[in-house]
Amino acid sequence: MNLQQTNELNMYEGVDQILTTNNAIWAGNPAMVSAVATFKSLVSAINANSVAQLTSSKGTTQNKENAQLDMATAAVAVANAGKAYATDTNNTILYDAMSISKDTIISAKDTVANGLCQAIHDDIAPYIALTVAYGADSTSLTNLQNYINTYTTLLGSTVLKKAIVNTATLTLVQKFSAVNALFKKLLDPLAQQYK
Repeated sequence: MNLQQTNELNMYEGVDQILTTNNAIWAGNPAMVSAVATFKSLVSAINANSVAQLTSSKGTTQNKENAQLDMATAAVAVANAGKAYATDTNNTILYDAMSISKDTIISAKDTVANGLCQAIHDDIAPYIALTVAYGADSTSLTNLQNYINTYTTLLGSTVLKKAIVNTATLTLVQKFSAVNALFKKLLDPLAQQYK
């Protein structure tokens, strides 16, 4: 919320306290009861959207970066075993497929990083039983796939959190407009009878 919205919300909460304190005075008026219920509902929605607006994507981004690092580390370990095996057996196709650096994976965009690691996994899979002496086995391959899957589930979560914040911000504007219109058109005119 911006400063103006914060000030308006403070004013709304002050009005809410006055209405609650003086409930006995206006509770018999159905129009006033309905207007106050709408007002309280809108203020509650503003508070909920204010909380949603404070949602941070920092933790989600950090989790994704950690998962990418884990995935890249596992992929390079498997790739190094594959390169060693490929060198020993003169398999240039496999050697080329395993020649991806950790920096390349880390600096790649989300789905590209995922794809690079999946390609390493898929390319080494037919040879995994032969790479045990070079440092990779079926457990290494399974672990790599688990890291790829974990990373994949985190893709888009940062964007989703930012979308939640943007939606909450837009909704706040609408809710403040609705409360102000309610005051101007209904609550203020109805309250005049209780002066």
